[in-house]
Amino acid sequence: MRGFGVTAVVLCIACVATACTAERGYTAAATPTPRPGTTPVLTLPGNVIGTSLAFDAVNQTATVAVSEPGYTGTFTAQSNAPGVATVSPASGTSFTLTAITAGTAAVAFTDSYGNVAQLIVTVTISGGVISISHVVK
Repeated sequence: MRGFGVTAVVLCIACVATACTAERGYTAAATPTPRPGTTPVLTLPGNVIGTSLAFDAVNQTATVAVSEPGYTGTFTAQSNAPGVATVSPASGTSFTLTAITAGTAAVAFTDSYGNVAQLIVTVTISGGVISISHVVK
């Protein structure tokens, strides 16, 4: 009798893993995946959807949220000019951009299927006073 119970369980598991799942009334939930060419959506400060961000001082930060219809995974982020603007963390769905120095950087946010959204970050340093003192004795 013990062998029969084990055999029945093995047959049931084998059946679930094959095409007979529909015959037995089993259904599998499909995990939605993005269509090829779907572009991730970038939500900028102020809940604005956009592809560019401007800073007017060094060390300013902004949070960018990344999403994509039908996609539940994480995104990788990389700045092409980390000397101008950095992005952290390297992977997730919410990222902090930090202005480093004047210039322009392109930050790419990529899903696991290769779909990319690009954010152009411009850092302009305006105003400010530079004071130089030289004391001669």
